[in-house]
Amino acid sequence: MADALTTKGDEAAAAGDARAASALYLRACAVLRIARFPYISSFPEVSCAVKWRAWEDQKKTYAKAGQLWECLLEDVEIPHTHASGADRESIPVYVRVPKGKEKCPVVILMTGLDGYRPDNTVRCDEFLQRGWGSLVVEIPGTADCPADSADPTSPDRLWDSIFKWMANDGRFNMSKVMVWGLSSGGYYAIRIAHTHKDKLVGSVAQGAGCHHFFDKEWLEKADGHEYPFQ
Repeated sequence: MADALTTKGDEAAAAGDARAASALYLRACAVLRIARFPYISSFPEVSCAVKWRAWEDQKKTYAKAGQLWECLLEDVEIPHTHASGADRESIPVYVRVPKGKEKCPVVILMTGLDGYRPDNTVRCDEFLQRGWGSLVVEIPGTADCPADSADPTSPDRLWDSIFKWMANDGRFNMSKVMVWGLSSGGYYAIRIAHTHKDKLVGSVAQGAGCHHFFDKEWLEKADGHEYPFQ
């Protein structure tokens, strides 16, 4: 189904209908998200080869859609300059900035356990309409995140590298940076509000996991509850 939708998207793009092509590509991405649901990880190795193939296809198809938008999608590999231990060397992020606006404020969108970079088009569109850029990044232990998920200090190094890159890039107003964490990403939004508070004007933790959410007792009970497609 995803392949068929992508082919139709290619045909629409070739015919010059960017709006229809984008819609078809995003429908294909939705199918591919279901195919790789629930969570996947590459740390320390790929958790499921079949779901990982769907993930790679989703990113390729999303890139096609992103090149048709007014505010183009940039697939950036940020150098992980603060990497240590088993951390990997680069941080994949999606960046979009408002057209014709220099030094834009920016939202760092921290994704959740199951929803990753290509799953946040509507949110990023809303940021852009309000004059804010967006930088979407996955949290440790999920998808392409390079942070060592077994190292409790790795998230802080991750954000340090991202902030350094943003400051050097020159397009962002570093006095107006906020974070928005979704679900499990909400935990990191709460955490960064304490660890990097001097770099932020605000932090939104949406549906955040906190307090007992990561305790051994809670997690053991959670495995016996309903979870989609598990």
